[in-house]
Amino acid sequence: MSVVVRQSKKGWLEVDIRVRLPDGNEVRERKKAPCTSRKAAERCGEQRAAQFAVHGPPRPKKEVPTLEEFKTRFIRDYVKANRLKASGIAHKETYLRLYLIPVLGKKRLDAISNADVQRLKSTWRGRAGRR
Repeated sequence: MSVVVRQSKKGWLEVDIRVRLPDGNEVRERKKAPCTSRKAAERCGEQRAAQFAVHGPPRPKKEVPTLEEFKTRFIRDYVKANRLKASGIAHKETYLRLYLIPVLGKKRLDAISNADVQRLKSTWRGRAGRR
């Protein structure tokens, strides 16, 4: 078990916690210290390390759907719930079906990055006419 407190580049304290569990796995967590003094940050880090040792690693995050799985929920919970016109609903469904799902449909929503969006925009750059 090790707890290291260091100054980040932005000026706040960072706590780096490493704990080896009884099954041999290692858990590591780095985060901003919830306090401003080094001693208090060390104490917080030691408490968190003890919590890891007793309760094990934190539970995995909730399952995030892919864009393809999220499409029906988006149409139902956002588009239809906000009572958009039928033509607006049809446009969003068509746009998803023709452009987004073929390229990003298999990606989880939290895995879609700004780089993916910019790549899509650059491939579509010359398609629409200027008004």
